[in-house]
Amino acid sequence: VTPSPVFGKGLIFATSGKDGPTLAVRPGGRGDVVPVWREPRGGPYVCSPLLYGDLLYVIDETGRLVCREAATGEALWRARLKGKFTASPVAGDGKVYFTSEEGRTSVLKAGRAFEVLAENPLDEEILASAAIARRSLFLRTRTRLYCIRSGD
Repeated sequence: VTPSPVFGKGLIFATSGKDGPTLAVRPGGRGDVVPVWREPRGGPYVCSPLLYGDLLYVIDETGRLVCREAATGEALWRARLKGKFTASPVAGDGKVYFTSEEGRTSVLKAGRAFEVLAENPLDEEILASAAIARRSLFLRTRTRLYCIRSGD
């Protein structure tokens, strides 16, 4: 299992195994830790979850995506994105970015409703997670590094 847990809102969010659980726990427990919430199936094998604002985004390798209320685990919406996914999602400026192995980055409006803002293809395989720094999005393909910067 390769997803990294994420921390925020006083909780640790973790996924475990292909179609395994997604859960939230409070840090600092001892012994048997009881999750704050737990979804028994649908977790990714590779992609890490993304906490952005009050929402947790979880995508699996086949493009199945779920947006959850981070505090309760309630699924707000589900969707399927095109492609196979190895890269973990990133977010900034009210947008969430999901990059497929085929090189397509789907840009979604962050929020409680599913809204695709754009789909941007590159003609090369992408396995690495994107990075965001100083209003720039960095995408690494097999042979190139792209920097996409805001025009304002």
